[in-house]
Amino acid sequence: MKRLIRGFSLFLGVILLLMLLIVASCFVFKATILKKAESNLAKKLGTEIKTADLDLDPFTHFPYFTLAFEDLEIKGSQKQQFIQAKYVEILIHPLSAIQEEVDISTFILNEGKVFLSKAGDKWNFDFSDIGADNNASSKEIVLSDLRLNNIAL
Repeated sequence: MKRLIRGFSLFLGVILLLMLLIVASCFVFKATILKKAESNLAKKLGTEIKTADLDLDPFTHFPYFTLAFEDLEIKGSQKQQFIQAKYVEILIHPLSAIQEEVDISTFILNEGKVFLSKAGDKWNFDFSDIGADNNASSKEIVLSDLRLNNIAL
């Protein structure tokens, strides 16, 4: 019985240590992770993304990692203005790094504008033909919840 308890304690200890290492890496490699997230998102969408500040927080919406942008601007698929927001939060499942798809639990836009325009038969939010021809990551993006707070269309 003691052996079983010791084995279970060791297992819990290893899991706790792994969780602490993941959280610590968020703080140690924060700048690198944030630059990579911004460039990968821009590459995946095939557009330009500008932001005043980026933040990564593993605690605010636990168990999800929160990627927060301040003064975010995203160009649409025809390089026209698409999203402009004072504050944006993206809640990402932590296991997305090792899965085939990026699981975005919630995308929250606060205090901003969404510009919708159509050129010919294509809307500026239609990024469907981008990912295949720009050598972007092959991961699919799955969005479960979209929240718009004080947004003008």
